[in-house]
Amino acid sequence: MEELNWEGPYRFGDWIQGIISYRPDHDKDAHWPPSRQGVYAVTASVWISQPWNLVHTDLLYVGGGRNIIDRIGSLVQDLLGFCGPSEDGGQYAGSHSGGEKLWCYCNKDDEKWKRLNVRGIQTKDLYIGWAVASKPCHTCIEAALLLHHKGVLNDRDKPTTKCCCPPV
Repeated sequence: MEELNWEGPYRFGDWIQGIISYRPDHDKDAHWPPSRQGVYAVTASVWISQPWNLVHTDLLYVGGGRNIIDRIGSLVQDLLGFCGPSEDGGQYAGSHSGGEKLWCYCNKDDEKWKRLNVRGIQTKDLYIGWAVASKPCHTCIEAALLLHHKGVLNDRDKPTTKCCCPPV
């Protein structure tokens, strides 16, 4: 597997504030995920170099996709609580199961989530980072990450997408 060059980690509250106040004419160094294939991680503490250089329980979620700005955008939507069943019992709102689990981790007050989040970490205090992937593809890298560095809130052992590596 190629060496991944991770960008981040960014404290979620500060990163979102930077996005809200972003001005394309002035902010050349804004921390936007690229619209390329890659992987991302959400952690409960800051990390150096690689997100798995942490105590296992601080790596909360690992994901990936063909367009990580789109995947991270979906994650942010649900992480901010824009998810859940509709009041009339109709369509479910939300598009990222990891984002919803992270929201529950930080906000739910029942025993299951309290047992996982013993430090009472708030959404704004999570950390996010990402890395562009090319060889192997994002699916193969995500599979390796899930195998060796599975996040506490990942409930699957392999990616949901198929390998898209070019034939050798």
